[in-house]
Amino acid sequence: MCNYFADCDCVDHYDEGYHVVSPAYGRDYKNAKEARKDWFDGKDFVYESIGGGGRYCSKRDFGPDERIEIRFNKKADMIMIGN
Repeated sequence: MCNYFADCDCVDHYDEGYHVVSPAYGRDYKNAKEARKDWFDGKDFVYESIGGGGRYCSKRDFGPDERIEIRFNKKADMIMIGN
């Protein structure tokens, strides 16, 4: 498993204990840098994890130790970040 979690794009982080989100309001990103910037800028995303029901969320809805998977590029790509 990668030890540099904040900037890691690797798939080794697929395990329990993370939340899946995608851009809200029709936004999408071509690269991870854009997705990461909007997350840390507090923009809205859609909660995609099981039981999320498509509700809107942002960085402020999660604790500092929680892990977030952001789906982008028409949900074909992902980045895993720490909140």
